[in-house]
Amino acid sequence: MLEELQRLYMTTSRLAENINEATTTDLERLVFQRQVVVNKINNSNGLTEQEKEIAAQLKQFDEIIVGRMEQLKNEAAQGLKKIRISQLQKNSYNAAYTVGSSFFDSKK
Repeated sequence: MLEELQRLYMTTSRLAENINEATTTDLERLVFQRQVVVNKINNSNGLTEQEKEIAAQLKQFDEIIVGRMEQLKNEAAQGLKKIRISQLQKNSYNAAYTVGSSFFDSKK
């Protein structure tokens, strides 16, 4: 368990150092790795003092990582909003009409 926590700490600290370059894939991998360790902790008889210390140190990165996740979520939401707006604009220009129909201008 100690080795897994140490690997998780190294991975997390490296990601935190370059958090602005972290992609959603990087964050997904980290979350998966953390979940594996949490599952093993839940199935174990408890943690040693050294393992508890590493786990506590891991918590210091949570705010940084969650902040980056929020930033990526907001970027994705803005992208989706732009797509929806462009679809609405496109739909307004592509008015429904019957093929072969005629339009009569009634200006005088």
